[in-house]
Amino acid sequence: MRNMHRTIAAGALLLTAAPVHAAQWVRVETPNFVVFGEVGEKRTRDVASEFERFREALGRVLAGAATKAAVPTTVVIFDNRKSFGPYRPIYNGKAVELTGFFSSDRDINRVALALEDREQGLRTIFHEYVHLVVSNVRNGMPLWLNEGLAEYYSTFLVTDDGKTATMGAVIEPHLMLLNQERLLPLQDLLALTRDSPLYNEGKRRGMVYAESWVLVHFLLSDPSRSKALAEYTRVTNTGTPASAAWQQVFGTYDPLPDLRLYAPQSAVHRYHFTEGIETIKGDAVRLTDAEIEATLGDELLGVGRQQDGEAHLKKAAAMQPPSSRAKALLGLQRVNDGKYDEARTWLIDAAADRADWLTQYYVAAGMGNMIQLDRDAAALATVETATRAMDAVLAVRPDLPHVFALQGVVAMTTQKNVEAAALAVKRARTLAPGREDYAFVEATLHMMQGEYRSAREILASMMSGRYPEDVRDRARTLMGQAVTLEQRDREYLERPNAGPPRPETASAPSTAPAERPDEPTGRLVFRAIEAGEQRTEGMLEQITCGPRGSTLEVRSEGALLKFSVPRLDAVDFISYRKSLTGAVSCGARTPPDHVYVTWRDDAVSATAQGAKGRAVAVEFLPK
Repeated sequence: MRNMHRTIAAGALLLTAAPVHAAQWVRVETPNFVVFGEVGEKRTRDVASEFERFREALGRVLAGAATKAAVPTTVVIFDNRKSFGPYRPIYNGKAVELTGFFSSDRDINRVALALEDREQGLRTIFHEYVHLVVSNVRNGMPLWLNEGLAEYYSTFLVTDDGKTATMGAVIEPHLMLLNQERLLPLQDLLALTRDSPLYNEGKRRGMVYAESWVLVHFLLSDPSRSKALAEYTRVTNTGTPASAAWQQVFGTYDPLPDLRLYAPQSAVHRYHFTEGIETIKGDAVRLTDAEIEATLGDELLGVGRQQDGEAHLKKAAAMQPPSSRAKALLGLQRVNDGKYDEARTWLIDAAADRADWLTQYYVAAGMGNMIQLDRDAAALATVETATRAMDAVLAVRPDLPHVFALQGVVAMTTQKNVEAAALAVKRARTLAPGREDYAFVEATLHMMQGEYRSAREILASMMSGRYPEDVRDRARTLMGQAVTLEQRDREYLERPNAGPPRPETASAPSTAPAERPDEPTGRLVFRAIEAGEQRTEGMLEQITCGPRGSTLEVRSEGALLKFSVPRLDAVDFISYRKSLTGAVSCGARTPPDHVYVTWRDDAVSATAQGAKGRAVAVEFLPK
């Protein structure tokens, strides 16, 4: 499975941690979170409850958003900035000044924060949770928008009866900073990334948060601007860079003069719920010294400080009684490092302790990843242990998408229970639509069953410009395998007295670069023409965009044909060329692209724009 990008800047520097064993560390479990706190049982329960209430409220406000995570979400609560200090991320050798962070990879979501005071603590909690929701739905949202939305929703407040919630309240420290400091130029804000010095250095980082917040607040305060922001979000979701998307949606408009005059007090949003949001009280247990060390080690892994984190984990694994969770985490890390023999030792040892579902989850994730990456006899020998671990997790967390995906990974390697695993992975994709890696697993399982059409449909959709280049490359590679296997089966069945085709194992997609990067592997199978559709081959010369839609200009057999497009994201753009990267945008295509255009008769478009029909798909053909 593909590694997801971390959402924090990270480095490695050993800081001396203060003693933690005197603190009242507890673990509180709710349906969607595992919360570890050094602030005692009551305050840790309160934090866990607020996470659940916010998750529920946000799910009601943001219709369609995936507010349930694909992987477990752990939260570590420190009492104050001082106790949090040794466990913060590092940038250029210095600890980053923050009170909370969120990180995500393919196996786990991690949140950590300092609960200095309730108001600031809750704002930090909600800010980090918005990042979690965004990562469920999509990757690659512009940094300014991601942080601005997180700050906007961080002021969430729900009444005691759970029937009313407000969001978008004024954040006074932001207002003070905005009044004292010069605003960042718009292009600097749009160009921000996680590695930008502007985002990682003291007061300038504070200005990023403040200006991102007020810009989002300003855009959401007016219906027309809110609609434009939604369009901007849609355009960036196609892969268009933040700055180019701004120009496409807002033109040359610079909002900074308006921001200086904007008063955000008037734009608080109030939501009323028919049914109140209940308060959830999770189960709490005290942590042993070994479990405290394991918690801190895991937290350090979350900020990218692997050496420091593993030092805590090894200490936890050596204590009496030892922490099996620490052993499982060490095993998972060794898998990520490619040290499979050492990983197996840690994971098998941890798997013997079946008392904790989270430990079993780390075992399942580690072994599942290892089975996929290292397909030798030793890896296959762990399948039974991995399966038992998955069953143990599902007994406690029956709707955890990543475990269903891991079942598919095991089936890909063992060729057992493939049909059931395909259904499991399909369920995982339904629950977590933002995980492209699940789509690759499902497509491979379809290929193993000889269901090549289903595999091609999944892969074709992932070859469009809406996906990053690495995703498109993987889809092209696996599409080539699907076509090769399908042709092999067809040729076999055409032989006299041929029986059923022999099952073939479809391997996971390779990420190795092709020797000829613009040439697809295997025999191409293009998008199927549906009922009522027609296909034209030609050279795409121009995409003209206007207020009423766009027009594709294609030269075919000497004639210039026009095809209407209501919105560019309504067209399925599919590329079979690795050199064609980025999103498809308006303007001349220099040089023109060799394409198939699939279109439908559309009398309205033909009359209004002189178009031959309405385009539904454009396939960029190999040179």
